[in-house]
Amino acid sequence: MVVVMVLGFLVCWFPYTSFSLWVIFNRGQAFDMRMGSIPACFAKSSTVYNPIIYVFMNKQFRSCMMKLIFCGKNPFGDDEDASTSSQVTQVSSVGPEK
Repeated sequence: MVVVMVLGFLVCWFPYTSFSLWVIFNRGQAFDMRMGSIPACFAKSSTVYNPIIYVFMNKQFRSCMMKLIFCGKNPFGDDEDASTSSQVTQVSSVGPEK
């Protein structure tokens, strides 16, 4: 999943970075404003792609998102193994022994 996230980030932000570097290194040259807004919109759309990647690749995230969208109930019923595991936390105290 990490590889997919990194590749998604690079694909979304590489055009914006390339255009920004082109503007810096070619100061004074005229360019069409649409050529600047298209990479910017594409880069900002990565906020839409990230949750989609998480939903498809992470079972626990998918279960939580389905519960959020459907008001606490997962319509697919596959959340049993993702959220029923219980964890026990042991508390230790630091101090002088009595």
